[in-house]
Amino acid sequence: MNPKLIVLLLLPPLLGALFLTRFFQQSRMPLKTLFTVLASTATGYALISFGLFLCYVLQPHYARLLTAVLPWFLVLGLLIRLAGTQTTPQACSLKQTLRQCFFGGWNSPQQILHSILSWFLIALLIYTLINSAETLAGYMTWNAFGGWDARYFWVLKARFLFRDPEQWRLMFSEWIASWGNHDYPLMVPGVMAWGWNFMGRESLLWPMIISGVFMFSLGGLMVWYLAAWRSWPAALAAALFFFTLPAYQFWAGTLYNDIPYAFFSNGALLLLITALRQKEMRLFALAGFFAGCAAWTKNEGIIFLGWFGLLAGVSLIHERRISHKTVWPALGAIAGGMVIPLLICLYFKLALVGRETHLIKKSTPAEFWAALTNWPRNQVIVQGFRMYMADYKNWHGLWFLFAAAVVYWPVTRKVSPRPYSGLIILAIVLIHLGYAFVFTQTPNNIYKHIETALMRLLLHTSALAVVFIFETFGMLRPNASISSPPS
Repeated sequence: MNPKLIVLLLLPPLLGALFLTRFFQQSRMPLKTLFTVLASTATGYALISFGLFLCYVLQPHYARLLTAVLPWFLVLGLLIRLAGTQTTPQACSLKQTLRQCFFGGWNSPQQILHSILSWFLIALLIYTLINSAETLAGYMTWNAFGGWDARYFWVLKARFLFRDPEQWRLMFSEWIASWGNHDYPLMVPGVMAWGWNFMGRESLLWPMIISGVFMFSLGGLMVWYLAAWRSWPAALAAALFFFTLPAYQFWAGTLYNDIPYAFFSNGALLLLITALRQKEMRLFALAGFFAGCAAWTKNEGIIFLGWFGLLAGVSLIHERRISHKTVWPALGAIAGGMVIPLLICLYFKLALVGRETHLIKKSTPAEFWAALTNWPRNQVIVQGFRMYMADYKNWHGLWFLFAAAVVYWPVTRKVSPRPYSGLIILAIVLIHLGYAFVFTQTPNNIYKHIETALMRLLLHTSALAVVFIFETFGMLRPNASISSPPS
């Protein structure tokens, strides 16, 4: 294997793991080691993308040299910081839960069932992961350049960054503004360009690796959350279901940015729920960082930031009522984690793009209201959501199961309370309402817009729906001593 490719494969997870380890050193987040392992590569990509953008803005003449050296300086700095601090033990350690799940559950019928089911599910999951990887690799090989958006939006921007760093701002030229979606942010194009700069050529393999990493990292988020807050059988079953969904396999193969966006937005929400349960400021900060990364990944992330802030604020106000604690430190931690990604997004949107998005052209309240009350168009939008969510071929009944879980959820709150799990329901509803609002305002033909966009938009919330289904219906841990971390 090419030595440069080996470095490309190892450096992002190393950088991401050190960054997350620094965050978690004084944290009692459940299964923080597992989270670090599963999310390190995608987190490393985010750090590299931010660094590359800053290098291109500040010193485009030396951008290639700076982007090659900067990750190593970040690794060195994080190692120095880690060397002088102590690690807090986990409230619910990976070693404990693995031993209880696979090797220590033979003292009662419930524990025996739990262990046998865990071994059976891990065997099925390994087979499914191998099959999913082979399917994805085969599709990517056949469609090596990706779909339309990958070729003419995301990869196009990466080529501007790679081919002539000193002229990279030509990606905002009027010549391509009408069709190149100039206002799309640069998370994934930045990672592509960094890899190409390192290898010295435009490798078709590198975008495929990036897309595959984000898909498997998104599945990993579900495994971490459910293993930490429900049980290993629930986590393994959720991953098994997720990796058999054709929608994710297909769109990961197109190299679009919807799955990377889903990783950061879903990760932000799951970290927010964990932070609310654990009452840890550093977890609020990490949730804010992931939310900022979502905004740097796709334009939908700007809408998501609004919903994320609303959910965080309402949850913290509720927390204040029951515990009489101030909400300002937590909100400050979220804002602190979000500040660098958000400032980069604002600079990109306001100073570089300088034009409105092509999706929304309404400018007065009267125009907005007229579009919002266009009932024939609204009926088409509602029918579009109904039709695409009911598509069994792509979702295997996911949204019907989600509806059933929402109905059953009040019962589980009495039997096995999971504080703030209802935030997932609210987030899915609000995100879908936001997309429906954009559909009402866009000047595009509504039928064509729904046909080309709605299935991809559902990718942003489907993993959250899987998490909610298996947290609601999933099997509980038989061992009460490690049934759940403190909340």
